[in-house]
Amino acid sequence: MQKRQGYKLFLENNSMKIDEKDIELLEILRKDCSLTKKKMARKTGLPLTTVHNRVARLERDGYLQGYRARIGWKKLGYGISAIISMSVDYKTKNYSQEETAKRIMGLEGADSVSIVAGGTDIIARVRAKDTDELNDFITKKLRKIEGIDKTTTFVILKEFE
Repeated sequence: MQKRQGYKLFLENNSMKIDEKDIELLEILRKDCSLTKKKMARKTGLPLTTVHNRVARLERDGYLQGYRARIGWKKLGYGISAIISMSVDYKTKNYSQEETAKRIMGLEGADSVSIVAGGTDIIARVRAKDTDELNDFITKKLRKIEGIDKTTTFVILKEFE
């Protein structure tokens, strides 16, 4: 199994009780969280009870924070994905960047929202059926939120997970 580059550095500087087999289990679950523990045991060469106990410990200690389904957005008719970066106007009365991010996340079409540092204040991943719907999201919903100053939209051509 090919490991991500940062994992080796993490293991070398790690004072927590996590080892290469734990990282391997996390990577297996990241790729396919629907795998049974029996299949994970086969992939790692660990006994089934060891896999069960390690996964339970990774969950308990916060290394594994849930399981997610990967949705076939195009199958559902959402052919457009975009990242929208936003600058905010901090002069807005009683402005809260966190509340603004939560409002954006509440909009239909918003998939994820993050507060970031740098030349942009907030980024959002959105999904739309077509460019008209994406345009409506930006011009009729997003830009109507108080505090949003400027937006830049990056249409995603191909996604890799």
